[in-house]
Amino acid sequence: MICLSLCRGGSLVDMMGAMLYVGELLAAAHVHGAFVQLLSALRYLESVGFVHTPRPQA
Repeated sequence: MICLSLCRGGSLVDMMGAMLYVGELLAAAHVHGAFVQLLSALRYLESVGFVHTPRPQA
């Protein structure tokens, strides 16, 4: 379970939508920070044995 209530300022999707609405781009530092956090989350999930595999195609 992911507890999003700990994320201050809303989700990444909310922030991207707000920036798009006003016609601005995210700063490179924000993009980099989000990417680093995503990779960190994936590393954690792998370390606790959570594995995602694509569904077999019929």
